[in-house]
Parts: sequence; C-alpha cells; structure tokens
Amino acid sequence: MKKRKAAVENLARHIALALLIFFFLTSWMIAAEPPAFSVAASAQPDSFSDNGAIANFEAFRVRNRARSLERESLFKATAERIQVLEAQADSAFRVRNYALARKRVRQILTLDAHDRHALELLASIREAEHGKPAKKLSFELFREEAPLLSKEEKEKIIASFIARGKKLLRKKQYDDAVDEIENVFVLDPLNAKASKLIDRAREEFIREKKVEWKEEAALSGENFSDKMELSLNTVKSLIKAKEYMQARVILNRMAFLEPDNKSIRKLMHQIQQLETKEAKAKAA
Repeated sequence: MKKRKAAVENLARHIALALLIFFFLTSWMIAAEPPAFSVAASAQPDSFSDNGAIANFEAFRVRNRARSLERESLFKATAERIQVLEAQADSAFRVRNYALARKRVRQILTLDAHDRHALELLASIREAEHGKPAKKLSFELFREEAPLLSKEEKEKIIASFIARGKKLLRKKQYDDAVDEIENVFVLDPLNAKASKLIDRAREEFIREKKVEWKEEAALSGENFSDKMELSLNTVKSLIKAKEYMQARVILNRMAFLEPDNKSIRKLMHQIQQLETKEAKAKAA
C-alpha cells in the first residue's frame, strides 16, 4: 500500500514539473512575439526607403547613360559629317572649283573651328587664287569668309572660342587663352565679351607674375623695386651689346608687371630706333 502511494506521488510530481516547464515555455514565446512583429514593422519603411534609393540611383544611371550615348552619337555624327565635307572640299579644289571648296571649308569650320585640314585647304585656296602662300596657319585666314556666314553660324563659332579660352584661362595658360579668344575678332572685331576676357587674362598674368617676382626677391633678400631696377640695368647692358631681342623679352615681361613704368617705354623706344638705324645702314 505504501509503495503504491509513493508511486502516485512520484507521478504527480513529474506531471506538475512538466506543466510548470510548459507554462514557462508558453510565457516566453508569447513575450517574444511582439518584438519580432515590432522589428518587422519598423524594418518595413527602411526596406521601402532602400528600394526607393535603389530605384532613384538606377534612374539616374540610366539618364546619365542616355546623355552619354547622345553625346557620343552627336560627336560621331559630327566627325562623319566633317569627313564628308573635307572629301568634297578636296575634290572641288582639285578641279579648281574654289567657290565650292571655300563653301565646304566654311561648313567644316562652323562645326569645328580648329579643324586643321580645313585651314590648310583654305591656305591652299588663297595661294592658288592670289599666288602668295599664307604666312601663318591660323583662323585669321578665315577673315575673308566671315561676311558669308549667318548670324547663328558666327555666334556658334564665337561661343566655341570663348568656352575654350575660359578653359585655358582656368588652367593658367594665359598666352594660349589670349590667342584663342583673339580668334573671336576675326568674326566680330568689337566683341565686348572677348575684350573683357583678354583683359582678365592679362590682369591675372600680371598679378601672378608680381607675386612670383616678390617671392623670388624675398628669397634672395632683395626688394621688389630693387629687382626691377636690376632688370633695367640688365636691359641697358644688353642694348649696349646689341642683344636687342633678349632686351625686348625682358622689357615685355617688365611691362606686364609695371605697365606705367616710363623707363620701360623709353628703353623700348630706344631699341626700336637703334634697330631702324642699323637696318638703314645695312641697306645703304
């Protein structure tokens, strides 16, 4: 009887323990569910946000690719058009149809104002017509063609010179920038924008050179005015030695730094007089 009672009590303890464990597991699972749903819910907007960012990036990339392909296509079409015009201009020149050759050259330079083949052909046309070779291969050769261009064509070429001039100016290539911008005057001698850009190029060059000379003077323990005086003395020595070209180079540099310096102008005038005198003596 006692054994039976002990067995029943033991079974009851096991059942109670099992129920207790089940109760704790159930409670833990119920408590764990809300955070899981909460995380899922809070993650959902981020997911939408990420998807939106990815979609925007893809759209941006597609637009950029489309623009790039459009530019490439336009560049290729322009290059092909220029090749056709060059072939037609060459053919016209060979049969001495200079009017047609000039027309094709104008069309080429409207598309690319720096096309070397077109400028070479224009120089050849002028030599064939006038019997004189061009002194320099530059856009200056185009001066006679300028009146035949439309207003839109002129504006397009001018815009290309201005844009390239500004680019060179940003790179501090002042001489090249001025040469580029001066091409504008072939088409429009009174172009105010080109004049202002050239003035800006000169001002920036003068400012940069002044800083450079002052730094050099400071490093060597000299004063800037002393350095200018030393340069003037160097020029005078070169004039005495009849090294006029070297003297002029130094004076031109000094004139940029001190445009109102009367001594510089006086020495330049002296060099001019001496060169004229020597040229007359040789001619006699």
